[in-house]
Amino acid sequence: MFNPRNPLFLLAVVVATTSLGCGSGDHGPKRFPISGEVTFDGEPIEMGDILFVPEDADAATDAGSIRGGTYHLEATAGAKRVEIRAIREIPGKLVEDGANPGKKRAAEEEFIPAQFNSESRLTVDVATNGSQTFDFNLESHD
Repeated sequence: MFNPRNPLFLLAVVVATTSLGCGSGDHGPKRFPISGEVTFDGEPIEMGDILFVPEDADAATDAGSIRGGTYHLEATAGAKRVEIRAIREIPGKLVEDGANPGKKRAAEEEFIPAQFNSESRLTVDVATNGSQTFDFNLESHD
C-alpha cells in the first residue's frame, strides 16, 4: 500500500512531474537556414566568423564560421545587425606561443575594420520562409 507521505513516493512524484514535456521535440524559437558569400576587398575571407545580432537584446545571437569565403547556419527570424570578424597571419612576424613556452608562432591580426564588426551597420531581415542568401562584399575604403 502506498503512503503519500513516504519520501520515496514523494520523490517518484517529483521525478514524474519534472520530466513531463521532456523527450524529443523542438525547443526554443524556430530557426531558418541562411548562407552566403563574404569577401573583403574582392577576395574571399578564408577563415572567420559571422554573427547575426538581434535587435531584441534578450534574444540569442546566431553565429557561424566563414570558411573559404562562404558561411552556412540557421538563424531565428527577425531584424539582425551583422558582425564579421577574421584574422590573418602577419608575414614575417613571430610572437611567443603561449601554449608552448619557448616556442614562436606566426603573429596574427584582426584585419576586418570595426565598421563591419563592433561598429557594424550591416543589417539583414531573416524571413520565416525557406532558406535565404545574404552576401557581404566588404571594402576597406567604405
